Amino acid sequence: MRRLSLILLLLILAGCSTLNTSPVHIAGRVGWSAEPLYRDGKFFLGGTPGEGTLASLASRGVRRVIDLRPAEPAALRQAEEEIVVGLGMSYSSLPVESDPPTDAWVSRELRRELGRTRGPVLIHGETEDAAAGVWGRYLRVVRGFDAAGAVLRARAAGMTSPEMTRWVRSPVYDPGKTTEGFR
Repeated sequence: MRRLSLILLLLILAGCSTLNTSPVHIAGRVGWSAEPLYRDGKFFLGGTPGEGTLASLASRGVRRVIDLRPAEPAALRQAEEEIVVGLGMSYSSLPVESDPPTDAWVSRELRRELGRTRGPVLIHGETEDAAAGVWGRYLRVVRGFDAAGAVLRARAAGMTSPEMTRWVRSPVYDPGKTTEGFR
């Protein structure tokens, strides 16, 4: 009986030491924000945040805010920057000027901004759909995700529009074709 117990214990321990086959963490909506806000690892994604959301993010260790909204109106960006800096975070304005942005922009500009910090980052657009779509395309173009994986992560991060889904899924961005409803 004792020998049988020892064998069972060894089998259980052997089963516990196998490779982790649990699924990769997929983004999801955070429960503590009144506004739609999603997290994918160290990246938070959403639409334009309010002051309360920014304060919550700062208290949770977010160090950088990347604002993807168009450059105009500048007053909105300046007001947000003052709040962000006042909360001890850094602010980057990275206006998306094409609808949707080109793969070169995603690869060059967004990669550069994300490389500037080691801690948690908020990436936001005018809507969570816009931010999550850019995130999905970044995963596709820069991080090498396949179309299905990038779309899955972007949807879990707030992407809802069919236009953004088609853009994230597309193999190469064609500037001759536009995607309506990016913002």
